[in-house]
Amino acid sequence: MKYTATFLITLLSSITIVAQNGNSYEQTRDSNLVRLDEVVLSANVILGS
Repeated sequence: MKYTATFLITLLSSITIVAQNGNSYEQTRDSNLVRLDEVVLSANVILGS
């Protein structure tokens, strides 16, 4: 559960960053998507083990 909480916090942080940077959304979108991909991959590794 500790790991799940970390992933949710990271996910919410990414969403918040997008919301705060509304004007530069196109610019920040790619880096946020990369971050979300990393979160999903990490979650899959932990769930699979």
